[in-house]
Amino acid sequence: KEKAIMIHCRIADFKKLPPVLGDTDRLREVFMNLFSNAIKYNKPEGVVECSAAASDGVVEITVRDTGIGIKKEDMPKLFSRFFRAENNIPGTGLGLWISRELMHRLDGELLVESVEGEGSTFYVRIPIAKTE
Repeated sequence: KEKAIMIHCRIADFKKLPPVLGDTDRLREVFMNLFSNAIKYNKPEGVVECSAAASDGVVEITVRDTGIGIKKEDMPKLFSRFFRAENNIPGTGLGLWISRELMHRLDGELLVESVEGEGSTFYVRIPIAKTE
């Protein structure tokens, strides 16, 4: 609200998804971290978009922002414990590390693409539940 950031989620995308294997509380923690960062590192009047699709045995949920982006030299360290990029934005440097660890424990993935000054896109890939 303070930065006038617009959040767009394509709810219709989510209603079409197959069930996934996961822990609701842990997945909620991952998405809270991603949305919190997308807002915290966004520009005033920026945008956060969320979408989802299923393919190749996974559900992929995308969280994209129009924020400050991540420097190329910081990308290899981004998911390291206590890593903090050089900026004046408060945080512990644990959110992305915890999120990636949780996704690994759920047999999923957490990936990122980013362009400094343009924003970041995080991809959460969760295995589709096998139904018999």
